[in-house]
Amino acid sequence: MAGFADSVARGCDDFLATARRTVEIVVEMVGDETIETSPVGRPETWQRQPPADYKPGAFKSNWRLTLDGVDATFDPNRTSSFFVSGLDKLPADPFGHRFVFSNAAPYAWRIEKEAWAIEARGGVIGPVSMEFNRIVSAAKAQAQSQGGRGVREL
Repeated sequence: MAGFADSVARGCDDFLATARRTVEIVVEMVGDETIETSPVGRPETWQRQPPADYKPGAFKSNWRLTLDGVDATFDPNRTSSFFVSGLDKLPADPFGHRFVFSNAAPYAWRIEKEAWAIEARGGVIGPVSMEFNRIVSAAKAQAQSQGGRGVREL
């Protein structure tokens, strides 16, 4: 009977490893698509005058990922770091957490909801959220093909 119990335990371990890896891949893919969708800023193409505090690249460079809360940090001098801060801090056990992508640029709302930038006419988060089911499906397939490998250890 120990053989059967061991098989069940291995199956559960494999399932959980794949589920953890799927979450990790989903978060990474959402981050990548958020950066890809974010305008760098070409004010000459904007529908309206850019705000006085606008610096090209600051919006795209200030995306942050946090667990269970919002990071309201904005660094106006960060203008060429086109990645989501915090992706390197994904927990080994993602279950029970909310993964929050935020951007505290003072003009982020204008870009997202008021279509100030032609490059982001539909916003950033809106279009990425519309792709969420596709992202989850792709992440699940990738995690299954990896057999749960690559899961971060505590």
